[in-house]
Amino acid sequence: INIFYANKMLTEYLFGNYESAAESARKLDDYPNGAVGTQALPVTELIDCLSMLAGPSPFADKKRLEKKIARLSVWAKNCPQNNRHKLDLVNAEMARVKGRSEDARRLYAAAINGAKDNGFTNFEALGLELFAKFCLMNDEIEKGIRLMAEARSAYAAWGAGAKVRSLDEKYGALFLRPGGEPAEIPARRERPFLAGLADPSKILAELEEKVRAASPEDKAGVFLKLLCPLAGASYGCVFVKGQSVMAVKAVWGEGAWDDEDAAESIAGDDLARHFARKAIKLGSWVFVPDMEKEDVPPRYRKSKNLAPRSVFCGPVETDWKRGALYLENRFLTDAFDPARMSLIKAASELFSRIQQPLGRFSA
Repeated sequence: INIFYANKMLTEYLFGNYESAAESARKLDDYPNGAVGTQALPVTELIDCLSMLAGPSPFADKKRLEKKIARLSVWAKNCPQNNRHKLDLVNAEMARVKGRSEDARRLYAAAINGAKDNGFTNFEALGLELFAKFCLMNDEIEKGIRLMAEARSAYAAWGAGAKVRSLDEKYGALFLRPGGEPAEIPARRERPFLAGLADPSKILAELEEKVRAASPEDKAGVFLKLLCPLAGASYGCVFVKGQSVMAVKAVWGEGAWDDEDAAESIAGDDLARHFARKAIKLGSWVFVPDMEKEDVPPRYRKSKNLAPRSVFCGPVETDWKRGALYLENRFLTDAFDPARMSLIKAASELFSRIQQPLGRFSA
């Protein structure tokens, strides 16, 4: 049981489901002896700490977090080759959360170098990814792009193919300049298929074919999964407007859930629902290039590490009802350049026609 929850926590954390990872970590506490004397114990303590620090309330269980950091500190002192980089990575995330930017940069670098020097390719990759996110959130775009590409290479060297594909889907847009032109940095062996933005008609034809081929209950999910990487979005939702609720039809991206109950759920991101209602009411697209300059009611504001940097939201039709497509990028302002916005609008109109052939509500 300990191994089950440990692997579940690790997988959920690596794929951005931080709150689920933290929940799995708490269940591990019920089986304290399951990993004693094994190499898995420092790893589970590391991911447990990182899951807490990545969530919306990093210090909700401060005593538990401090206890686990203290254990990592002892192991780092007794066996620095195996554990010092783990402690440095946790302390880097702690510094990020507390706003100590210079300490965070120094500790990320130490964690990455320590993992690399001692052969821990997996934690080198994780450190690079977290450092890249930190740089992107602080508008150090070129450095963030370079670090994210290095993280992708390290994950590939580790053999984590699913994680490589996840990075391409979530952050592939970072490797393109506005309008779909590949960036000069960093050099990569392959480009994400976003380069196809140069031929939007081909993209739309392929999208239509795949969405039409999907079962009725999966169409919205397939649509989001295909569109979000092309749109430069790190997170997206399709909402359906009911009489008294705004239900979630499909969700994609970092922090999205994977269970089957997601479909038709009334639960969802309040900020996303706020913009969805606004788009449906206006009957047009809502574009926010920089969320820090947007006047959003306080109850919809998120913690910094979960807050979007830019938003694009507009009306669509699904299941013969009015709905909305919500897209956000958590790392870049002005993420939705004119070429992408044009593609998003065209794709949304296409999706509405597939969902509602009679065209009662035009997007």
